[in-house]
Amino acid sequence: MKVEYDMEKEKRNLKKKTEKILKKYPNVDGLESVLEKILTLVDSKPFNTLTKNLVNYILKFNEIHPQEEIDIELSWEEFPILKNALALNTTKDTSRSIFSRRSDTITYTQFGNFTDFNFGILTVKEGNNPLYSSDRIYNLSNKVMVLLDEFDKDVSLDTVGVDFFRSLDAVVWNKDAKKLFKKIVPIFLDIADLIIATLFSDILSDIFTNYRTTLTVLVTCSAVKNNRNIIEYEDIICALKTFYKLTNADINDLI
Repeated sequence: MKVEYDMEKEKRNLKKKTEKILKKYPNVDGLESVLEKILTLVDSKPFNTLTKNLVNYILKFNEIHPQEEIDIELSWEEFPILKNALALNTTKDTSRSIFSRRSDTITYTQFGNFTDFNFGILTVKEGNNPLYSSDRIYNLSNKVMVLLDEFDKDVSLDTVGVDFFRSLDAVVWNKDAKKLFKKIVPIFLDIADLIIATLFSDILSDIFTNYRTTLTVLVTCSAVKNNRNIIEYEDIICALKTFYKLTNADINDLI
């Protein structure tokens, strides 16, 4: 049974949450602007479509990718980024919270969630004439990890190597920045909850994991891009800008 929300009431509640965050962190540059953009995702057609597509993808994943048909070594040969990413923690992450693990670093599983997110982005942008393919998905992932909110630059990039993923694996949080991130992430999840509950009868926690870990990958990449091994406030702002820009980008900026 689908859930019907009083959307105006829910929007007011979300607004109150962002106001509390701003009150607690008044001196974080760019925070007010990105929080305002986050609130617009509730009514954003691209974000609603993205969320719907990702839910459908999760529901149909085993049908689309039967386990017995996956040739890991062939995938590594075709897409080196997958093999390079093995520098990340490959222990299967069964925790629903990015903050309850022993380490702050992103895992190989989370990198997979990030590529799934980029698959969703491409399905939204290419509409009724899907041209997305595995190479486009991994190329977009590569582009975003390196350029972040400048992903629309017309530049040629090499595939990120093992050293890049080792740098990601070495990143840790500034404690205060981590506290801010922990306050912002639930707002994203509340918005996804609103969208999913009005479209589907059951809430899928996998979609929450997808958005949560995508943001984690982005903040970590921002720290590495700025030659740091500590995630600061500015990395959170960069990650949120990148996320929002991806959902609103033109397909020509992505491929």
